[in-house]
Amino acid sequence: MKLPIRVAFAMTLLGAVGLAGCGPMLMAGVATSGIVLAQDRSVGNAIDDATLQFNLRQRLYDSSHEDFSGIDLEVVEGRVLMTGRVDSQETRIEASRIAWTTPGIEDVINEAEINEQPLGYIRPRDAWITTQLRARLIGDSDVRVVNYHIETLRGTIYLFGIAQNEAELERATEHARTIRGVDRVVSHMRLKDDRLPPPARGV
Repeated sequence: MKLPIRVAFAMTLLGAVGLAGCGPMLMAGVATSGIVLAQDRSVGNAIDDATLQFNLRQRLYDSSHEDFSGIDLEVVEGRVLMTGRVDSQETRIEASRIAWTTPGIEDVINEAEINEQPLGYIRPRDAWITTQLRARLIGDSDVRVVNYHIETLRGTIYLFGIAQNEAELERATEHARTIRGVDRVVSHMRLKDDRLPPPARGV
């Protein structure tokens, strides 16, 4: 049985406080477990995803050939979504290669953009858009917001995670589409019932 999101978060905080003297990996496990109480992932899958994300980030960091510091990562059920910015197409391709050769990664979606000009005011605007969308989803009782990972880059919103059904995904997409400053919405969500990735859709 899923717990209400607020209850799950409260349990997470209480568990973290109780283990404040323990190691960081145990703390991470407690946080992951608490959030997953409200998600459509098992605790084991979520911890595996957190481990995969850590391992991939470490492999990118250890690479001496390219600068991957501008890449953001999300991993859900062995699928990795890359967003952010890189300096060249070669860097983007190399990031995908490293991800595909990381044990446990089953699918790689690389949405990282080539860095063509300074972000300037764009970063605060993108952050504002992400905050607006998350607030809308939290306020919509028909959307299970905890399953949605949101990234915004240059006015494009990327949705990643597990949707309850097509109707919920449509609601979330409509919320995103109507935010001021949004140019496009790209969904890489899986549906809960089949866990098969629908094709990416640009709106």
